[in-house]
Amino acid sequence: MVVNTFKDEKLIKKIGGRLKSDYYTLKGEVDYINENFFDLFYILGLTENIDLIIDTLNNGLQNLCSIFLENAMRSIEAGKIAKNKFLSQGTINRMEKLSSEEQAKVWERETKRAIKELYKKIYDQHLQRHGLFYLETRHNRDVLEICRKTLFVAPSRIEIDGAKFIEVYTSFMEADESETKKLHEQAAEALNRFFNGAVEITQKELSKYFTLEYGIVKINPTSINKTDYARLGARTVRTHSRVQTEINPEH
Repeated sequence: MVVNTFKDEKLIKKIGGRLKSDYYTLKGEVDYINENFFDLFYILGLTENIDLIIDTLNNGLQNLCSIFLENAMRSIEAGKIAKNKFLSQGTINRMEKLSSEEQAKVWERETKRAIKELYKKIYDQHLQRHGLFYLETRHNRDVLEICRKTLFVAPSRIEIDGAKFIEVYTSFMEADESETKKLHEQAAEALNRFFNGAVEITQKELSKYFTLEYGIVKINPTSINKTDYARLGARTVRTHSRVQTEINPEH
């Protein structure tokens, strides 16, 4: 029987307790990813960078095709893949009759088209092999994000570095109990209250209402108007802890 252990896992077992329990929670997530997605990343040639894998997984694999395309194009430019690898001989023959400028345009268009077709073929084979109708992830994104520095790519799977896990976990637990963490949570709660659930909080929305000046967050002065405030809905004004009136910025 093959025991599924990762690097320095014996250090985790030696410490035990909550650290061990949380380690095995992470290990369950990594085992799930290895079982369901590692082979796909491997076939696509995307296992050199653990951060790329984590970012792609945490994005729900929505940009996997574009990442595969960009990686293939970069490999061609770097000479790691033959320039015409993805082109049929017929396409190559037709290109020889074109001007150099037209050749470049046709080459790029046809190469990208062929790479996308290859991706679809690999994608469909992955679905069939795993008995899936479409590609989705059910891993815990927060766990993967917190522990990303503990993960690395081995020849046939993603692994956890036990020693690094102890270091990251200890640091996280110390920070989790700190006053800064409490202030951090309060700031997040205040931000959510400001947006009032009226709009999805995005980078664009943040920049609409706030600006950074010399490292200090300030109100974006252009957002101080009835229209931009109205987007955030009605508010309750309190005076001496008693509700005085309900204000609707639209009026």
